[in-house]
Amino acid sequence: MGRERIVCACGGPLSRPLPPVCPHCGAVITGERRRAVPAVAGLLLVLAMFGLLLLFAWWMLS
Repeated sequence: MGRERIVCACGGPLSRPLPPVCPHCGAVITGERRRAVPAVAGLLLVLAMFGLLLLFAWWMLS
């Protein structure tokens, strides 16, 4: 994976360690949020596998 890009809500880039306030807009930085893309991809994979299992069971019973 590539290097992560950390930005403030205003869009200004931040560096590690995170400063207590954004140097661009002055907003207080209270935490860090990460994208949930891998979790969504995993959920879609589980749902697809469950659907395939149901299709296989329907095929076996018909």
